[in-house]
Amino acid sequence: MRVFWLVMVTLVGATGCGRPYMERGRPWLDQQPPEAGDGRPVIADLVVCDKAFVAVGSTRSPTGATHPAVWYAEPGGRWTSAPTRPVSAAGQGHQLTAVGCSGGRVAAIGMDPDGAADRQQVTVWRGAPRSGLTETPTAGSPFNGANAAHPGRIAGGHGFVVTGNRLGSSGPAGAGAWFSADGATFTPVDLASQPDREATTWAADAAAIVPFVAWSASSPPTTAAVPDPAAPVTPRWLIVGSTVRRTAAGTRSRAQAWSSTDGRQWTAEDVPAADAEDSFIERVVVLAGKRPLAVGRAGAGFAAWERDTTGAWRMAGRFGQVRGSGTPVVAALTTGDPPVQPATFVAAVCDGESCGLWSSSHGSSWRQTLMPTATAIAAGPRLRMFLAASVSRLMLCVEDGERFRTWQASRVCYTDELVC
Repeated sequence: MRVFWLVMVTLVGATGCGRPYMERGRPWLDQQPPEAGDGRPVIADLVVCDKAFVAVGSTRSPTGATHPAVWYAEPGGRWTSAPTRPVSAAGQGHQLTAVGCSGGRVAAIGMDPDGAADRQQVTVWRGAPRSGLTETPTAGSPFNGANAAHPGRIAGGHGFVVTGNRLGSSGPAGAGAWFSADGATFTPVDLASQPDREATTWAADAAAIVPFVAWSASSPPTTAAVPDPAAPVTPRWLIVGSTVRRTAAGTRSRAQAWSSTDGRQWTAEDVPAADAEDSFIERVVVLAGKRPLAVGRAGAGFAAWERDTTGAWRMAGRFGQVRGSGTPVVAALTTGDPPVQPATFVAAVCDGESCGLWSSSHGSSWRQTLMPTATAIAAGPRLRMFLAASVSRLMLCVEDGERFRTWQASRVCYTDELVC
């Protein structure tokens, strides 16, 4: 991630602080959401690419018809619609559900938003941040057919890695991952075999440990990605999630991670957690390209785990508490690069009752940050939350399934006087 912040997120209102969460006490400023003609923009994912904020999703007409959509915004600027170019008949009604960036190029996943998971025709969309995306359907898509899967998130770095979960004939068949050097052709890869017949693995998120720096001049981004030759080569990728085990008393979940040096061969890594509590990781980021930190659920609250250079994980800290009857979730996690940013991590979290932002300078001690809404926003199944980072800007967006609101701020400084 770069050194400043963009946030699109469903959030809790401020409590316990006397001023808005801004540098020098400046208030949040309302920002106009993307235009969608007679319809409504529905945002499904967010990434920063070539310093531009890129959001993907769909436009939904008053009749319910869906069309793929992508928007971009320069730091400090408004959202601008970029073209989408479907190739297949199904692609004309796709929603773009996930987006990643590698070497200044964008790759997104598109699918029918109303289709059954085991029958959806999933395709890949590619392009540049400001010029839009083109559908690139290929024969024998790795996400369809007998080895069907529900792709979740897509991470960019040395190419792209998609995380998701495979679908077998009798239901979920375990964590899945797909690698692509250029964002066009994705190949299914093995994370690891299921631990045993009573356990199922789940993949939630991925990150590149060493950021992709440049495309090779002799191998442009339309063909293949070539990593920066000066960058370290081991390891390049992390995937996080959980292992769910069935017992006589029910199911138990334990945090899990995998690492890879090339996106194709993966090694399982143990993540410590208390035996008496459920745990699972939902998001992972890498600070300055080197320091991974993951956030997820642990027992009755939330936790952060960090990974050292030897591949050993440890629980760095806990925060928050599960409340209400809703589903608790870590919806997003991002980071800024020191020394320019004094704070390093921020997470968007719903505790089952309301949603908010938590920040931490090291991953061990977390504080809830002040938000621009006057009242708390209730958690719910239709709320969506996103975080990303770019030059000198913080943006906040609340999506509730019917509309979303955005705010924008100048440079964020996570110091004690600005954090609740």
